[in-house]
Amino acid sequence: MNNRIPELNRDWFRGLDKYNIQSGDKFYSASKYVAGDFGKVLKAFVSELPKNPLIVSNKEELSGIVGFDGDPMISVKFDEVAKRYAVSKGYDGIFYHEGTFEEPELHVFKKKK
Repeated sequence: MNNRIPELNRDWFRGLDKYNIQSGDKFYSASKYVAGDFGKVLKAFVSELPKNPLIVSNKEELSGIVGFDGDPMISVKFDEVAKRYAVSKGYDGIFYHEGTFEEPELHVFKKKK
């Protein structure tokens, strides 16, 4: 695991289905049950995890930082705004202590080739 970032030292799971298989960014949960709500559960490889994630308590906290007016828990637009902010600050992902269903969540940005 990644000892440099203690928050990432756990198993991460992704729910994979025909709709999200082609998406560039990946979303992981510390709960395989939450991941299972989004498709077939796959465990993340260490190489898939970000090296320098923005670490926040939850989406509401980041919503205030980025000035997002909608509900960050239900708006797809929030993920785009949060990503633009994080990338502008040099981060390659976002770690939420409390994400979907209050489980730790990881938004990993598509790696540039």
